[in-house]
Formats: sequence, C-alpha cells, structure tokens
Amino acid sequence: MNKWGKAFSLTVIFLTALPLAALSAPAPTTTPAKPAGKALVVGIYESPPFCTKMPDGQWTGLSVELWKTVARSLNLRYHWSEYEFHDLLKAVANGDIDAAIGPISVTADREVIMDFTHPYYVSDLAIAVPAKDSFYPWGEVAREFMTVAWLKLIIVLIIMLTLSGFAVWWFERHHNHAHFGGPWRHGLGSAFWWAAVTMSGVGYGDKTPITVPGRAIALVWMFISVITVALVTGSVTSAVVANRVVYRIHSPSDLGRAHVAVLNGSTAEQYALLTRIDYSLYPTVQDGLQAVLKREVDACLANEVQLRYITHQQFRHKLDILPFTFQREDCSFALPNNSPLKEPLNRAILSEVESDHWRALRAQYLGKDG
Repeated sequence: MNKWGKAFSLTVIFLTALPLAALSAPAPTTTPAKPAGKALVVGIYESPPFCTKMPDGQWTGLSVELWKTVARSLNLRYHWSEYEFHDLLKAVANGDIDAAIGPISVTADREVIMDFTHPYYVSDLAIAVPAKDSFYPWGEVAREFMTVAWLKLIIVLIIMLTLSGFAVWWFERHHNHAHFGGPWRHGLGSAFWWAAVTMSGVGYGDKTPITVPGRAIALVWMFISVITVALVTGSVTSAVVANRVVYRIHSPSDLGRAHVAVLNGSTAEQYALLTRIDYSLYPTVQDGLQAVLKREVDACLANEVQLRYITHQQFRHKLDILPFTFQREDCSFALPNNSPLKEPLNRAILSEVESDHWRALRAQYLGKDG
C-alpha cells in the first residue's frame, strides 16, 4: 500500500472513532447547593415591612412572601435562621447559609464576596428626624433637666440658699432691724428672700446686709450665684439648640452638622463613612429611630420604605421623614459566590415580579403607592 493509501485509511479510522469517543465521555454535572433531601438554610433578619417576625415565631413580609413563592415554584425545602444584619452578611459571605433575604442592597463591595439575584424592589435612603411639633415645646427642654445629676444640683442649691439666708439673718438680726429684724419668722423670711433674689441676679436692693460677717457671706453667695446662673443658662441654650438642629437639615449635605443613627453593616453606614458624617451604629432600624426619639442622635439614616413603615406603625406624630431621598438601593436576595441557586431563583423572581400576585403583595405591605 502506497503512502496515499495509508493516509486515507488512517483518516477513515479517526473519523469513525471520534463520535464514539464523544458518546462514551462522561456528561458534565452541576453540584447541588445541598445534598439531596436536605433543606436549605435561609438567613433572615427583622426588617419590617420586608421581614417581620410574628408573636408566634412565624415570618411574614414582602421579602418573605416573595421567597415563599419562588421556593414553592422551584420545590425548594428550607428553614429560617435569624441573624442581626451585620452577622447575616458575614454568614452568607462565608457560605454558612444558602441564601439571605430582606432589603439587602447590591453594592460593588458586597458583589466581591457574595452573589445576588436580580433586584425585586428599588428604594432609596431617607432621613427620619423628631416631628416638628416636638421641636419647641418647653417640655422637651425641661426633659434635659429631668436627670439625677440636675436633681442633685437643685437640692444642693436649695440647701446652700437656705444656709446663706440663715447665716445672714443670724448676723444681721440684732444690727439690721429694718431689713432682718422683728419676729424670727419675719426676719428669716426676709433673709431667704434676699438669698433668692441675689442668686437670680435680680438684686432688688430692698434687703442688704450691713455687718462684716453678713457682707462676707453675701460676697461668697454672689460668686456662687453667678456661676450657677451661667451653668443653667448654658444648659438651657444647649438644649434649645439641640432641639433646633433638625431645622438645618434640608439636604444630605446638611447631615455633616448632625449626629445620625445607622444600621450596622448597611449602605447607610457606608454612605455616612464616605461622606464623613458623625454616626452611631444600631442593630436594627427600630433601635435607631428610638435613639432619635430619646435625643441620643439628631436623625436616623436608613432605607426609606423601612423608615416610613416603622414610623407609621410605632412613632406616628413623634418622628417625621424628610421630603427627599438619595442613594438608590436595589434590594435582592444574597447568595454565596457561585451558588447554583442563582439562575433558578433569577428566573422565578423575574416571573413573579411581573405578576398580578406581586402587585397585590406590594399593595398589601407597602400601600397602594408602594
């Protein structure tokens, strides 16, 4: 056989063996998220109206109902595992759970350490402040002084006023009959009156000591009175200014003058950090709003939907949501990197959010404008 015949024979053999080899090769496989029959672990955190834990331990809310719907369509078995928000993100990034639900916004930093489904709701950041009706009632200023420290100071001042008045009366009663003489009730009452008007800084001049000991006591009491009046005046001014700070918040740039509450690990925290806003961390948005009410902070920066829902449910007429939003938030389900659940969930979510059922759920949990 010449060389052309050998080449032809080898070509025929190769073309015949190629499809047989392809048929015998093992088919590619997809690794499941969990061993067959094992339920998924789904992380969740208290974040009404997206995730709300009922008194009986059951979960409800917009995110919860969406998950139930897509899990049902994909025949997924699962159980809830409750976390605080900051710990929830760590759990999904470490692969300790199979998915995390709630108003979890997609960010570039988070995308590096975890995966996300398609967004199912778009929101923004917003700011909650004390209601305007509570800015200037003097009861709010008075609350600043309803503390144990101020009560102790008032008691000490009353004791000092009483002692100074008594001492002046004691030294003046026999030498200053016109001002502190007469029956002891009359003289002592005049001395207390003198001590009170001296402390207030009014100093009518209708009662004055004339003895050396009496004037020495008066001099010391005047110094104490000046310091006391300055301290009280400064505290009242500080309290009034603290109650007026929210009037100066008209845009996000105004937050630089305020101290705000943010959810630990949230995009609100990232925003505050990047814009150098003075902030304190709280485990839930409810805790942040409570801090605003207690005047621990000037405002709460968080997801607009959560702020409006919680304020309406728990802090109506006590807190206001300022009429502007910023920093868009795309809310999604979070998954560990390379999760095989991503594509099935994406298809199920897209199908659900285009349905009448989803529109009804949004109206149920967020109102007709939700």
